[in-house]
Amino acid sequence: MRPGTIDCPPEGLWVMPVLRSGMQHPDSWVLNFVTVEGRAGEIELNALQEAFHEHCGLQCGFCTPGILMSLTELLRDQPDADEEDVRLALSGHLCRCTGYQNIVVAAMAALKARRS
Repeated sequence: MRPGTIDCPPEGLWVMPVLRSGMQHPDSWVLNFVTVEGRAGEIELNALQEAFHEHCGLQCGFCTPGILMSLTELLRDQPDADEEDVRLALSGHLCRCTGYQNIVVAAMAALKARRS
């Protein structure tokens, strides 16, 4: 992993964005970080990203990485989530473009696809 600003969950735990120094830490301090870019395959989008594309769940893209990571955690931890759970997961995000409706529709579509 190269130095830079990241906003991602280390081993399933959410943290505030951090600036990682160029200095290597001892192996016992190294965590596996997953970014929104790491959620997709080399060419294909994952199911949640595909649902966002199909249901116009994004506009400018500023909030999209954080929303995708929160919803990825929701899909992993609550596969039987309903619309209220999706809205609660989104409550910490600020999207000034979409009004959230298409984001919720996309999340529900991803949940439905995952259950099938």
